[in-house]
Amino acid sequence: MTAFVESITAPHVLPPWKADGVQTWLFGFPLATRAVTDYVDTFFNLGDKDKARYAFEAQAGGETLGTLFVSTYPRIASAYSGQGSGRGDPAASLCVSETQVSVLVPVRRYLVTADNMKLDPQIYFFQPFAISDNSYMVFANREIIGTDVMRGQISLRNSERNGMTVETVIPAIRKFSPRSKEEELPFLRVATGPPREQYMGTYPGQGPPWAVQTVALKQFRDTTNLKAATYQATVTSTVTYRNIGDVRSYQPESVRLEFALWDTVKEILTRFLDLQDLPDHPLRYAVGFTADVTLDQVATLQTFEIA
Repeated sequence: MTAFVESITAPHVLPPWKADGVQTWLFGFPLATRAVTDYVDTFFNLGDKDKARYAFEAQAGGETLGTLFVSTYPRIASAYSGQGSGRGDPAASLCVSETQVSVLVPVRRYLVTADNMKLDPQIYFFQPFAISDNSYMVFANREIIGTDVMRGQISLRNSERNGMTVETVIPAIRKFSPRSKEEELPFLRVATGPPREQYMGTYPGQGPPWAVQTVALKQFRDTTNLKAATYQATVTSTVTYRNIGDVRSYQPESVRLEFALWDTVKEILTRFLDLQDLPDHPLRYAVGFTADVTLDQVATLQTFEIA
């Protein structure tokens, strides 16, 4: 992975990160496996297949469960230890707060041998889109890790009586044309009923953590041609949830999940996620919880040759 050169004149909240007391909601919805296969073949299975060290495939079966994450981070601290930055101590580093909305989709990652045998299957999650309301976190995700995060406005309301509602606004183009202009447009809305279970349980500090391995295509490329790039690599990171507590369940049928199909995001939503008929398909699960969260183990899986 290319190294980041920091400047004392431009402080950033660089990974790895640590955040305590994060409130998260998860909403599971079905995706067509063919759409997931299309995504991994387009963004991860690149380059010469005979030289590939890894291969990605959709989960077996005709359906894959994607998960919408809605997370509020009251305080994110950087554990990055830069030269002369005084960092490495989360208590002394620059801290920010953030609300993020993202979708994660599971896929299988295989190690490919010289004989083209696929071994060591592991579950990774790719993130087709994410929205953050904090510019520091957008920069660090996009330029350091490589995940595609866009800056947006996120409004979140939560109460025991009325449930949770989140609404997002992003800079987008309604319809592509030579005269199109970018606007601030509503993109995603989620509304739940009240929690089905006020309190379902908690895991003390010694309980089992939940680790999510993510994979992304980090690239510096042409704005219109995916293959015209000066750098392309698959990169990974690990998000770990510890001290999970205050677990709540919502009736999936009571949750309304809506996307706006503006041209800016239409290809991701319709081709790669097949979400145009989502309102007609009820969610599979809807839960919320609090946890202490870390993001670390940022690494490069494979760098691709540029033709």
